Amino acid sequence: MTRILPPPTWLNALEISRTQVSFAGRRIQAAPLLKTIDGSPMFKGSEFMGAPMRVQTGEMFRIRTNRTGRGPTPPPSRGRDATKAPPEAPKK
Repeated sequence: MTRILPPPTWLNALEISRTQVSFAGRRIQAAPLLKTIDGSPMFKGSEFMGAPMRVQTGEMFRIRTNRTGRGPTPPPSRGRDATKAPPEAPKK
């Protein structure tokens, strides 16, 4: 979630299941979060679990989204190919 949600967004609860993710937090404006989350290849069908509540520092929200089963693209490998066995040490 830290790679998807734009700062400043604070989470105070996070629940992850096999098919869904639910989380609660605070942000200056919560409405744009649904589009941001659904813009990720990892999630779809995001919805508020109740109307965002206005507080002095912004809006408190609770969101539920469905996992797609697709994760983020792994970073490029650095150095040795991780699929190959390490070179053997010279025998003495």
